[in-house]
Amino acid sequence: MADIRPMTRCTSQRKCVCLILVTLIGLSVQPLLTVQNAQAQRRGYPMTLDEYWERQRAGRHDTLELLLKQVQLQERYARAYSETMIARQLGAIAIREELKTSIDRVKATWEKRSIAEAEIMKRAYNQLKSQKVRNKKAWDRYENHPELSGSAIVKGSALNFLLHRLSRSILAYDVSVHQVDLRESKELELSPATLHDLNLKQSTVTGEQLVFRADEGVSLNMDFWPYSLREEKFTASREALVAKRNLIELQLKNGKATMQDVDDLEKLLDRLEHSFRRDAARNNPAKGGFASFKRFQMAQAFLTGLRSEIHRVQDTGNLKTFAGEMRFDINTHGSNVVDLVRFMARYGLEFAPAAPGGEASYQQVFGMIRDLYTTVAAEDASIQVEEE
Repeated sequence: MADIRPMTRCTSQRKCVCLILVTLIGLSVQPLLTVQNAQAQRRGYPMTLDEYWERQRAGRHDTLELLLKQVQLQERYARAYSETMIARQLGAIAIREELKTSIDRVKATWEKRSIAEAEIMKRAYNQLKSQKVRNKKAWDRYENHPELSGSAIVKGSALNFLLHRLSRSILAYDVSVHQVDLRESKELELSPATLHDLNLKQSTVTGEQLVFRADEGVSLNMDFWPYSLREEKFTASREALVAKRNLIELQLKNGKATMQDVDDLEKLLDRLEHSFRRDAARNNPAKGGFASFKRFQMAQAFLTGLRSEIHRVQDTGNLKTFAGEMRFDINTHGSNVVDLVRFMARYGLEFAPAAPGGEASYQQVFGMIRDLYTTVAAEDASIQVEEE
């Protein structure tokens, strides 16, 4: 073998030698690989070396692809997990906002209710205040200008206004004011005639009213009949009704009155009312002018009042209504208007409209009660209006 160390002195010579060697090795290896492939096929190997190295290269490529896909899947999982956590955070925020909205809704509901209650209280206060203003104006009219209240006096509303004011004062329980006994005042004395002209009423639960004279206390008072019912055509029905009424009162004193008697009394009233309405349908009251129609209304109201009193007796089953249990007796209760006020306050009675002919007595009693109320008007809070 020749000595090649002198050739290393030249770089170009080394390159040539390397190329020659590579070429020689390639030429020498290629037949060897070919021989090895042939031997592998003869020996029954499943693949040649070329195929083996090709598969090795392909396997490495598949492994890289698998690793890349795994990295991509992990990246997708991380992204999905991150989105899930964000969604959970958003859900928690939504729940928190929903709870806040619910709390705000409850607060708004209670605030609205509080405002409504405050408004109701304000309206109630304003209503009471308005009522005090009306009371003050009414008292000023009754005290200083009674001539403007003639209709209210005979209808009983003016008397009831003063009665209600007095009923809540000390006069309803004590007849002395400022150490003065008002029962000793002669100006406040009631005569039997004046007391007889006073009509009192008691309201029932059903809204009906019992009307009776103060000195009789007997409902279904038939000693006065309206003009339209005093006609000759109604005499038989009217007298039958009065006779039955007097019979019940007599039987009540003997302890023999029954509810059947009251039912019979209602049937007689039905007969009278039927005759009256039939006559009104045949002879239209409106054609006779205002006076005729006014008389028709008074008669109709009178019959309605009688029926209401009968129904009250039927509903309560108390026949003592015919015995004068609400009668104001001068000998027992007193003859002073203070005694009358105390009596009416105790039993919850009011003044009913005056019967024809009793207007003067109403004017007289109004003056008495007005003078009586003057003694306590300064202490009555229902007419005291607060200055703003």
